[in-house]
Amino acid sequence: MNPHFTIGPLTVYYYGLIVALGLIVTYLFARVRAPRYHVPPALLDSALFVTVPLGVIGARLYFV
Repeated sequence: MNPHFTIGPLTVYYYGLIVALGLIVTYLFARVRAPRYHVPPALLDSALFVTVPLGVIGARLYFV
């Protein structure tokens, strides 16, 4: 089985789609649960934009 497909010049790998889907589902789940714990949605947005890039950088450093 081919682990990727192409859209024009762009190659999309299935594991990348799975990771992105996991991030989206986790974010949406956190948005639904945040009011129960009195967490403002802006805090979740800020956390997402800080932790995701740092996680990607950390994963690349660990890989290397």
